[in-house]
Amino acid sequence: MNRLTLDPNSDIFLKLKDGPIWWKNLKTAADVYVDIRKNSINAYYKGGSIIKLNYENNKGFSGEIAFEYIPTEQTLKPDGKNRIPYHFDNNHEVEFTAADIQIAKIKQFSREWLGKIKKRIDLFNPRGSEKAIQGDYVVNNSYFIDSEIMPVKGSRIDLVWLAVEEKRIYFVELKTIGDPRLFGAEETPESENINSQLNKYSDFISKHNRKLIEYYANLIKIKHSLRILPKGYDGPFDCLTGYEVQPKPILLIGDCTKEWIVANSEQILEKVRRHAYAVVYHGRNTKTFTVPKKNHKNKHYIC
Repeated sequence: MNRLTLDPNSDIFLKLKDGPIWWKNLKTAADVYVDIRKNSINAYYKGGSIIKLNYENNKGFSGEIAFEYIPTEQTLKPDGKNRIPYHFDNNHEVEFTAADIQIAKIKQFSREWLGKIKKRIDLFNPRGSEKAIQGDYVVNNSYFIDSEIMPVKGSRIDLVWLAVEEKRIYFVELKTIGDPRLFGAEETPESENINSQLNKYSDFISKHNRKLIEYYANLIKIKHSLRILPKGYDGPFDCLTGYEVQPKPILLIGDCTKEWIVANSEQILEKVRRHAYAVVYHGRNTKTFTVPKKNHKNKHYIC
C-alpha cells in the first residue's frame, strides 16, 4: 500500500535533521506535537494543524495552514477598543480594508506567534472537542507514536500506541459521548456506526499487518533522528523486530461521566464486541492511557 511507505532518507527529513531555527522553535513548543506523513510533516496543537510542511529540491520548503487558524494582530484603536470598522461605498458595498486588519508576524514560529495561533485553534477545537482530547493524549503519554493515520480515503484512525514490554502496536479510535456513531443503527450510504467503522479499521490492519510494522519502524527511526519522539519515550529507535500488530482497535471514549457510563456502557460493549480489542471509558480530566489486559473499573477487555 503506497501510503504505508516511508523513506527515512527523503529530502524533507534530511533537511530538517539539523534544522533551521524555525523548525527548532516549532518542534519544542509547549503542547505542540509533530507527526510524519509520506512526503510531508504536520505540526499539531490540540488536533489543529499549525503547518503541513513539504520540501522540494528545486523549491525548498513550503507549507500550508487552514485559514481560520491564522491569527491577526490585536492592536488597540485610539479609543482603546479593539474594533475593526466597516466601510460603505457609493455602490452600497460593505467591506473591510486590508489597512485595518494585520496578520500577526510569524517571524520564526516565535513563542508570541505560537501563543496567538493556539488561541485561534482553541476557538475551533475547544477543551471538550474530540480533537482537543486527542491532542491531550498525545502530549501527555510517551507511547502514542502517531495520530490521524488514514487507512482509506476519507477515514482516519485517531491514535497509535506502541506497547514496548509486550512488543505490540495498538490502534485506538477516540470518541466523545456526543458522537452519534456510538448509537447508530446499521450503516447506510449517508452514515456509519461505530461497529462498521471498527470493522473497516480491523480489516485494514489485518490486511497490512506486516507492512504496518515496517512503516512504524521507519516512522520511529525518522522521529528519533528529528528528535520529535514523545517525551519520556524509552522504546526501540530503529527497528521493531519481534513486534506484532493487534488487528482489533481499542475504542476510547474520552469525556465520560459516571452516569453516562452506567447508562450506556453495556449497550456499547455489546455493539463493538466483535470488532474491538477493548473499550476504555475516561473522564475529560484523564489524560494518561494504558492498554487494558483485564476488566478493571472503566476498562473493558474483550479480546
